[in-house]
Amino acid sequence: MYRPSIGRDSAEGRIGPGAWLVGALKLLASLKLTVALMALAIFLVFAGTLAQVSIDMWEVIDQYFSAYLAWINIQVFFPPSFFPELHAKIPAFYFPFPGGAAIGLAMIANLLAAHAVRFKVYARGWQLWLGLLVIATGAWVTWMVIDAGHNKEGFQGEPFFQWSTFWNVLQLLLLAIAVGLFWPLVRLTWYSREARYVEAVLIAAAQCGLVVLLSWIHSRDFALSDSSLRILWQVIQGTAAGLVLLPGCWLLFRRRAGIVLIHAGILLMMFGQYIATVYNVEERMAIREGQTIQYGEDIRTTELAVIDPSNPDYDDVVVVPRELLLASMKQRQKISDERLPFDIEVLEYYKNADLERLKPGESAPADQGLGKDYRIKPARPSAGASSDATVDLAAAYVRSV
Repeated sequence: MYRPSIGRDSAEGRIGPGAWLVGALKLLASLKLTVALMALAIFLVFAGTLAQVSIDMWEVIDQYFSAYLAWINIQVFFPPSFFPELHAKIPAFYFPFPGGAAIGLAMIANLLAAHAVRFKVYARGWQLWLGLLVIATGAWVTWMVIDAGHNKEGFQGEPFFQWSTFWNVLQLLLLAIAVGLFWPLVRLTWYSREARYVEAVLIAAAQCGLVVLLSWIHSRDFALSDSSLRILWQVIQGTAAGLVLLPGCWLLFRRRAGIVLIHAGILLMMFGQYIATVYNVEERMAIREGQTIQYGEDIRTTELAVIDPSNPDYDDVVVVPRELLLASMKQRQKISDERLPFDIEVLEYYKNADLERLKPGESAPADQGLGKDYRIKPARPSAGASSDATVDLAAAYVRSV
């Protein structure tokens, strides 16, 4: 009697698509792949850290950690501070390596495949639906915590309580925890022949009591600042969301509930980092005493602004990003756009520079504005590992065509 094998097509005796999918998931969920990805991530962090000897942190983030493919210069493994003579002799050689974005996506796929293959849902019937309902509620609470932390009208901005009141409540909670730990400790010591975990409970109770005691004796020096309490409040809210999610995970996954919740938190952190990398805007405002500023500056990039002030009510501004400026200089091509009043040709571009006054008889490529009296003095770009690193100030010689 012929019996078709599980996962095989009964008519043709071939492996069905379900078996191929399970096999692919098992391969993707391999623990060896997890270890390999962790090793790649560690090496990338190591190379990116060394690269900050010569380039700034933002370049490292763009070229190493946010990129899908990173090109690593072999010179970074021989920093001049450790190998002063060898560093100058080694030629610049770039080799490809998986970037942080590619490694992160592979880790996510590996984690999801591991859950699909190894983690079994034990709940059935009403327990299944109850677990899903509790997890949905916990996800909603998590979203509310995230939204409150990023909304200036929420808890991150002005909470509904005073931070001093919050600090007093924390002290009372720590005191209650210390007393609550000492009471079963006394009973455990007197009434139990095998007093396990006595040392751990005693240390925890003593720490809580010590914190409260120091906060009362040295109230001014030991009290947490408002910024610290704001962070602590965010941590408490996140913990509360986790306590809502944990029962739902336990209903579905039983003993593996904690692992599932931890992995979900890791995925949320990776997703948050992706959102921050794509949409985060970081600016600074340099305001002199008595000055009024209505704009912020992004210190990570440069752009050329062409301003038309002919209208008395507003200025027409057209900006050219740094990428186009560099491409124009390298390719010796002009930048043309219908929004620009003229074409632009970049003669020279310096990532970091200063202005130097011309001496009598000296000349410079520029013939307008400050260019009549000053010339560009190139400076070494700031490095992320430099102790005296400053913000790079770009400069360029530009010709209007």
